[in-house]
Amino acid sequence: MKFVRAWQAALTAAVGVLLMPAIAAATPSAGVESEVLGTFDVPFSLPGAPAGGTDVTFRRIEIAPGGYTGWHWHEGPVYALVAGGTLTRVLADCAEVVSPAGTVVEEVVGPAERHNGVNKGDVPTVLFVTYLIPSGQPIAVDVEAPACM
Repeated sequence: MKFVRAWQAALTAAVGVLLMPAIAAATPSAGVESEVLGTFDVPFSLPGAPAGGTDVTFRRIEIAPGGYTGWHWHEGPVYALVAGGTLTRVLADCAEVVSPAGTVVEEVVGPAERHNGVNKGDVPTVLFVTYLIPSGQPIAVDVEAPACM
C-alpha cells in the first residue's frame, strides 16, 4: 500500500513538473475585474463568427491604472466599447494601439493575433465587450508574451 501511494505521489509530481512550463508561460492578468452581463447560445453561425454554433457573451471589464489583461487571443470575433479611460493594446509585434473612451475596438481572431490590454492611464479603463466565440470554446486563450517583449 505504501508503495502504491509513493508511486502515485511521484507520478503526480512528475506531471506537475511537466506542466509547469506551460502554466508559467502564460501571462496572468493584474488589476482586472470583470462581470458577465449576459450569455446566450446561437445554434448557427452569426455574421463574422466562425461556422457552427456561437456562444455570445457580454461582459463589463474594468482595468485599474497600471493593470493589464495578460497576453491572450480569441477563437472568435470580439468587439469592445471603451466606455471610460484609455485602452492600450499591445499587439503580437509589440506595436501599440491606443483607444480612448468612445472608441469601438475589433479584435482579430486566431493565435497569431495575441495581444495584451493595458491601462497606462491614471483612471480606470472601462470596457463593454461582446464575444462571438465558437460553441464550447473559451472566451480567451492565455499565452506567453511574444519574443519582442
